[in-house]
Amino acid sequence: MKTVAVIEARMNSSRFPGKVLKPILEQPVLTYMVERVKQASAIDLIVIATTLNDVDDPIVKLSKQMKVECYRGSELDVLGRVYEASMQFDATSILSLTGDCPLVDPWVISTVLSLYKHNMVDLVSNAHLRSYPVGMDAEAISIDALKIAHSQATDSLQREHTSLFIRQNPTLFKTIHLYAHERDYKPHLGLTLDEYDDLQLISIVARHFYPRMDYTCSEIISFVEKSGLDSINRHIVRKGDT
Repeated sequence: MKTVAVIEARMNSSRFPGKVLKPILEQPVLTYMVERVKQASAIDLIVIATTLNDVDDPIVKLSKQMKVECYRGSELDVLGRVYEASMQFDATSILSLTGDCPLVDPWVISTVLSLYKHNMVDLVSNAHLRSYPVGMDAEAISIDALKIAHSQATDSLQREHTSLFIRQNPTLFKTIHLYAHERDYKPHLGLTLDEYDDLQLISIVARHFYPRMDYTCSEIISFVEKSGLDSINRHIVRKGDT
């Protein structure tokens, strides 16, 4: 068994270009996220999956500086990019993450991976039946399911979203959805990085918990709500889950 965390990251964001390299505590968002992911258990390797576009060369350079593996593939065919990265690094399962979630909770990641390991399923996800705050998204996917999705998915949306084909075919794949505990049930709280105001909130959270990197979703929620910080980015309209 080899579990590879694949973090999808690119510079071409229509809403906030270059967001994955914006600074948090004087380090890039992507670096901060990698350090958070490293706190999770059961991950054998972390890979940054970026594109072949020249604009993403800085992501490749940063990966080398972090001593993290990097794979370059199609910008629009994200499913293909993640699958090819998984093949290159001999994954038997992957943890699918997006590079705009620097506050993703290591404990949530570990829970997703534990559910996957002990239930013999194709997909474990906490991201699409929304219960956790936006930005806590994590999915564990078997390499066999990913291979089938890669070979059979033809719709452009299915190619754009790593697990969409799997989720759309419940007769082919076994799926578990991880729901948040009552204390973490905050589906409308934005802890992801879509726009500049998100970066402001994320930076405040990171400074509050510094130098810790293992703080949990529950701790973030408590701090944000007690401080009234959710007002910073409450106005941002999130793209709906697909």
